[in-house]
Amino acid sequence: MERILKYIDENYHNSIQKNEIENLVFCSQRNSQRLFKRFFDETISNFQKRLRLENAYKKLVYSKETIKNIAYDVGYENQSSFNKAFLKHFNITPSKARENKKSLFEVFFKQSDINKNKIDYEAVYVPSMQIHYKLIITNNYSNETINQLWNKIDIDTKDYSKKKFYGLILDQPLISVETKCRYEACIESSQKLDGFLTKQIFGMKYLKFKHSNEFDLIEDTYRQIFYNWIYHFNYEIDNSPIIEHYTKDSNVKNKDGYLTEIYIPIK
Repeated sequence: MERILKYIDENYHNSIQKNEIENLVFCSQRNSQRLFKRFFDETISNFQKRLRLENAYKKLVYSKETIKNIAYDVGYENQSSFNKAFLKHFNITPSKARENKKSLFEVFFKQSDINKNKIDYEAVYVPSMQIHYKLIITNNYSNETINQLWNKIDIDTKDYSKKKFYGLILDQPLISVETKCRYEACIESSQKLDGFLTKQIFGMKYLKFKHSNEFDLIEDTYRQIFYNWIYHFNYEIDNSPIIEHYTKDSNVKNKDGYLTEIYIPIK
């Protein structure tokens, strides 16, 4: 099922034939559909359609691409069919979604006090790297669920050395279905890790921020990042995943001793 998720995530903008899924998981279309629905509570076709529209929404608010180009980029043959599908799914037109960008984020900002001062960051290019990963579906990126995954990974990989740890935020909770937010726990290791899938991450430009507080408070750092992006920065964000890099740091005073570097992809 993780292979299907990965394949659709990489090809959501294309027309996916049933034999492609069958060849991927070595079972019939009917069985793969049944299992997918059982694990993720939606059909494969609905998942692909939802990814198209959610990525389109991110492009609308993150970038200055024309609506016509966005429609083509996410797999629609024309802007008219895209507009209809977008309106039906989000109950708002693409043009209105773009106009209401600040309102979308203001709801997020009001959920907690934020520091409205400018936040320190560094614009960097990070070369592509191969990682091993496990994916979970979370409810609005629940820290409890994510911590449970990492605790299990720590046990399963305790005999491996020279590891680097990353987390991939694949969805935007302000846009995506909150209960279906995907998170990938990633390990860079020279050794093969049983039970993990592999993929490439990075390979583009990012704005790098640092979160040195307790991990449970990382949402407040995201509020500050996006507040500065809305009101101070002049960058277009790419719709690819946000990447968190977790490193042990003796200068960090939180209970875990981890510094979290947050990489926001930019065009």
